[in-house]
Amino acid sequence: GSSLTFDTTKTTLTGTIDSDNKGDAVININADRAVTFNGALGDTNAIKQMNLLGKNSGAQFKVNSKIGEIKFHDNRSLIVIADNVTINGNLVANAANYGNVRFLGSGGVTGTIGDGNALKSVQFKGAGDVTLGGDATARNFKYYANSNVTANGNITGNVDFANNAGTLNVAGLIAGNVDSTV
Repeated sequence: GSSLTFDTTKTTLTGTIDSDNKGDAVININADRAVTFNGALGDTNAIKQMNLLGKNSGAQFKVNSKIGEIKFHDNRSLIVIADNVTINGNLVANAANYGNVRFLGSGGVTGTIGDGNALKSVQFKGAGDVTLGGDATARNFKYYANSNVTANGNITGNVDFANNAGTLNVAGLIAGNVDSTV
């Protein structure tokens, strides 16, 4: 399959990246590198995998994207999902407590979050409606704004509303503490 590796400190990509019809394209973002995607990933054919390969590796998504799996390889790796953006795919940690996800407003992830290994955190930083399409597992789910979160599966991890008036609607079970720290 084909691969694309980002190894510059900060990169902004404005075009679309597509996979061939085999769906085997892989995107790698090296340690201490950040990429902002202003164009769709997998617009026609989904990208197979994105790897955040080390400390402080990050990706910001400004448009809807189709990626089979985004894999976190460090506890300081981060993806940021802009307002009104959905990631069609799964978020996976290479080891327990690797990876952070930050929602800046409305949006979602259609697949599972932390299947096999819990992510470090899922952060709701903007007011809006967020949909988690499958089971979600993280050490912490934290509200920084009045987000309204709908989880279509189970939530495994601690939920902290942090004195915000957000909501959490869960189709399954919550396995963890639910609190509202000040």
